[in-house]
Formats: sequence, C-alpha cells, structure tokens
Amino acid sequence: MPVDVGNIEYQSWTARWKLMRDTVAGEHDVKKAGETYLPKLSGHDSVRYNAYRLRASFVEYTGRTLDGLTGLLMRVDPIIEHPAGLQDVVDDIDMAGTSLRSLIDTIAEEVVSMGRCGILVDYTATEPADMTLGEVRRSGQRPFVTLYKPEAIIAWRTGRVGSGTGLVHLRLSETVTEPDPKDEFAVKNVHQIRVYDLVQGSVAVRVFRKADQSNTWEMVSQAVPVKSGAPLDRIPFYFFAPGTTGPEIIKPPLMPVASVNLSHYRTMADYRNGLHWTGVPTPVFIGTLVNPSGEPADVVSLGSESGICIAEGGDAKMLEFVGEGIEGGLGKSLDRDEKAMAVLGARLIAPDRKQAETAEAAAIHRAGENSVLASIANTISDQMTALLTFVAEWAGTPGACRVELSTDYTPETIDSATLTALIDAYIKGGISRRELFDALQKGEIIDREKTFEEHEADIADDPPPLGTMTTPPADDNEDDEDA
Repeated sequence: MPVDVGNIEYQSWTARWKLMRDTVAGEHDVKKAGETYLPKLSGHDSVRYNAYRLRASFVEYTGRTLDGLTGLLMRVDPIIEHPAGLQDVVDDIDMAGTSLRSLIDTIAEEVVSMGRCGILVDYTATEPADMTLGEVRRSGQRPFVTLYKPEAIIAWRTGRVGSGTGLVHLRLSETVTEPDPKDEFAVKNVHQIRVYDLVQGSVAVRVFRKADQSNTWEMVSQAVPVKSGAPLDRIPFYFFAPGTTGPEIIKPPLMPVASVNLSHYRTMADYRNGLHWTGVPTPVFIGTLVNPSGEPADVVSLGSESGICIAEGGDAKMLEFVGEGIEGGLGKSLDRDEKAMAVLGARLIAPDRKQAETAEAAAIHRAGENSVLASIANTISDQMTALLTFVAEWAGTPGACRVELSTDYTPETIDSATLTALIDAYIKGGISRRELFDALQKGEIIDREKTFEEHEADIADDPPPLGTMTTPPADDNEDDEDA
C-alpha cells in the first residue's frame, strides 16, 4: 500500500471534512463545488444550471455560528502557567511567531468546526547524544510544535506503550516550502509524508517524497529523535477532539448545523428560481396580432408609448402568480431550516425572542451547548497541559505547567446593588475577606488568574485612602458596654 494512502476510518471521513470546510468558508466555496451541494434540475443544461446556481444564496450560518461558539469558548483568557525559562517558547511556540495563546485559539476553532486536529512536538535538530544539556541550549536548538488539521492526519495505529495504550504508528501529510533550484527568486511547494513508528520502545521518523522521474514514493530522510541523550519512548503527538484525547474520529459539533445549512441553500435555490419565473407578469394574447392596416404583425411592442392590435374576437391578458404558492411552501421550509439551525446551536441567527427570558430559563436554554463547549475546553486544557509539560522537559526547563480554559460561558458580572451588598456584608463581618475575594473574582471584577495572596499583596502595596474602613467594626452592643 502506498505511504500516502490513509487508513479506512480516515478515508470514510474525507468527504465530510470537505463539506465542513466548504460550509465554514462560505458561499464562494459552496457554489464552487457545483452539483456536490446543489444538483441540477431536470432539463438543465450548463447555461441554465449556472443561472440557477447564481440566483441561489448560501447564507453563511455555519461560519457565523463557528465565530460565535469559539468566541464563547475563548471568552475568558486561558490560564497558562510554566517555568520562567520556557517564556521564549511560549511566546513563539511554532518558531513562526505564533504564541501559545494564539495556537489555542486555532485548536478551538478546528475542534468546534472539524471535530479534530493534532499537535506534533519536534526539535529544531536531532539532539546530539554527546552534547550536554547546557551545550544544546546554547546552540539555539529547542522544541517547537506543528499543528496538523484532520485532513493531514492520514493514518494511525495504537498499541501497548509502557503500562498503557498509545500511538505506535502515525503518518502525517504535509507541504513544505523550499527554494526552487531552477529559479533563485522562486520557491516551490513540496508534498511529503512524515512517518513515525515506535519500535522496541524507541521512536523513529522517516520522510517520504515522490521521485521526479518514477512518480513513486521514496524515503528521503530518517532520524531517531532524542531527549536528554536518550531516544524518545513515545510518539510526541497530541490529539484534540470533543471529549477525548485518543485518535478516534469524533463527529464535528457543527456538522448538524452545516447539513441544515446546505438544505437551506438548496431550498433557497428553488425559492429564488420560482420567484424568477413567477415574479414578473407575462402578457398573453388570444387571437391574431395585426398592425394598424390589418395585416398580421410579426413584432409586439409593449409599453404605454405603443398600441397593440388584435383581430376581431381576440383578447389580451396578463398572466401572474396568485395565492400562497412559493411563500407557503418553500418560504415556510426556509423558516423551518433557520429555526432548526438555531436549535442546533446557531444562536447568532435565532429570531429575536418576543418575550424576555429569565436568567434561569436562559441558562437552561444553553445547557446543552455549554456542555459541548465545556467538553472541548476540558480536552484542550488536559492535552495542552501535557504537551507543555513535555516541551518544558525537552527544553531542559522542567517544572509545573498548567493550561486551563474557562468553562463558564455565561457572564455573571456583579451589578451595583449586589456589589454594595457584598461590601456591606464584609464590613459588618457577615463574610470573610476570602469570601469577598471569591465573589468578586467570580463576578469578573478581579482577574481570574490572580490568587488571593497576590490580591492581598497588591492591596498592601496600594493601601486604600486614609479614613476608609478596611476591617469590620466592633459590634455596637460591645461599644455600649465599654462606654
């Protein structure tokens, strides 16, 4: 089997991933796919079909929903903790200027829209076994990551790794840019397949490219990645998907919306086509058309500046469409599709509610959507924490690492009345200083990344104005007794 042929599960999903890419991209890509999403009507030739497709409108509900859901997912900046010596890696995680925060944004968008992506951790060069860690770091070599979209993860196989289960084989399709040897001012894109294998507890990587003459795949390089002088004992690849960290393919969360979006597009095409043919009244002449001299007329001129002569016994009428017809059938179908997309998660396109919704009802209304987003957030948090920990170890700066995405998608800002009540309760001794801090942090008045100790230190460095009460006063009854 050629190295570029994906496994069966991969092959079964390529068409669906293409559907997701096109619907997220919008009208241009959907229409470019032609009959894939909009079949010809009976009797259509290429000219009529192109006019039929041109009149249709693909309303970009899927892309707008993706923007809304990823915006909700990343509404609060993720917590990112790492050793101080890893800051340069966090600021440029892929050695192409992408920060870790920006990478998380891209992962979130891929998982919500496509249901899958992966991150490979690599090293700028194979770490020489005879170099000390300090020598490696001074040479400028360091780990970096590369994001692979689901279409590029073409084959994988799991097996026993240590005491658990993990990747033992992985194939990645990629395109690299290289100088064109035939033109010093040009570059060329080269397609290659990167193959990782775990053999007897050690990772080996090979790269295959097609030969120029034979058009067959040939191995062009091979290496054994090492960390701290020893071969890697597992393939450094991390999968991201809703609710799982394994390689299994999960249906994209937005796929139901995309499917209805395409149904809406096809119905819209019929609707616009119907309006085209029935929207303008058509003149109908009964009998023989003649010119003023009574001879048969070959040309009919319509408009108030010319008259129409009809032989005796003839008549003229305007044929026009009346009744519900298109609006009652196709129009209602469009409405149903739009409501279905709203139910499936397209909150941005839902019709305005006629009545105000209580906070409790709104929270219940979004519960299903939030559970999916929370699942994605938790997966990204777990995998990015594991990935960053591995990067820190490979970079020679081991230490505690943590990446955590918020799972709170409903803003709970504190209004002025609640804030006043909290301050009053604290001043009167009803709640502790720590409880006040927790409430203000939950209400997004205090930065969620700040610890209580950091908050206290900031207050000590910047005390309140003279005369401001900062501790609960003594009880009034005790004051009376002392008096």
